[in-house]
Amino acid sequence: MRYIKNALLLVAIIALASTRAFSGSISYTFTDTLATGSSIAQSLKGTGVLTHTLTWTGSGTRTSCTIKLEQSVTGTSGWSDLIANQDCTTNGTATATAQVNYVRTTISLSGLGNTLYSRYDGAPAAPSVGSVTVTGGATGTNQTSGAQITQLGDGTHAATPFFHLGTLYAPGFALVDASGNQITSFGGGTQYASGAAQATPTGTAMLWGDGTNVWAPSATHPLPISLPSATITTLTPPAAITGFATSAKQDTSNAALGSTTDTGSKAIDTTSATMIALLKGLISIVNDGTNISGAVTSAMTGTTSTQVIAGTASNYQYITHCSFNNDHASVTTYMNLQDGTGGTVLWSVNVPFAGGREVDFGARGLKVPTAGNGLFVVNVTTGSSTTVACLGYKSTVSY
Repeated sequence: MRYIKNALLLVAIIALASTRAFSGSISYTFTDTLATGSSIAQSLKGTGVLTHTLTWTGSGTRTSCTIKLEQSVTGTSGWSDLIANQDCTTNGTATATAQVNYVRTTISLSGLGNTLYSRYDGAPAAPSVGSVTVTGGATGTNQTSGAQITQLGDGTHAATPFFHLGTLYAPGFALVDASGNQITSFGGGTQYASGAAQATPTGTAMLWGDGTNVWAPSATHPLPISLPSATITTLTPPAAITGFATSAKQDTSNAALGSTTDTGSKAIDTTSATMIALLKGLISIVNDGTNISGAVTSAMTGTTSTQVIAGTASNYQYITHCSFNNDHASVTTYMNLQDGTGGTVLWSVNVPFAGGREVDFGARGLKVPTAGNGLFVVNVTTGSSTTVACLGYKSTVSY
């Protein structure tokens, strides 16, 4: 009968072990009466439990008794001691601190007619509660009378002063970094030495970057300035130039510049009507060469290479401007400028039917690269009706 009673008690206590109850603010409690073995696993996930207390009491003669609290990550395996084996032949308690997922009690008990009860309590860390001491100020809760609050403190550390800002008082405070050190200076930024290699600079100094290095503006490294052509609306020519040099390329006549054979130094007419002719007349002076020109006036209908400007021995031709014309009513063609008859194509231009093209190659000009060769032209398409006229200069110097 005694054995049946003990068996019933064991079943009842094991069933009780599967229940949870609160102890303290947040805790979990279960009670075990076991001969030998472990209780069911108790989940603590998401509870914030940090402190674990194991209490045991019993009756009868316990000749041999150990009890411990174990923990596991999964609740099914990997159990290890949270509270190591305790002697439970007498009543007692043990505590451990850790944050774990699952706990269980394990008991080893022997002795005739004995009973052992174990209790587990888990509780989260107690919140830290401080105090604030207010000095000065009125007695009303809304500060409706009396002197304004001037300091705020915790009663132990130095009080924080309040600063008077007009009709208000603002508390002082300090900014700290991640290590808790007060930040006492602001601004700054990265500083670079002039000439430092840095493609994407940041900082407070005035710097500019060339895509590879950064520079402080100086006479050696001035700020790059680009004026968009859209902002230049008026080009004012210079005043009249007087005085004559002794170069053989210049003379003392005062005829207006503009003809393709003029190489003299002249007083500049600053009226806008003569500026284009003036610039064309200066080409030979700028490039130290002799002006040349030529044309194909008979309509070209085939694809035969045709001379535009004859070559001069030991001279290079530099073509500054060409006018192309196509009188055919329906056939458009490309016209290629060549280095000598049938030579390398130097420039190709599309000339529409019943139309033409004007091409300006700049003051330096399109170079016919073979000394002594003339400028030739050829139609790409048969059936058009084209003519061409070009001008430039020639020189023994290869630019």
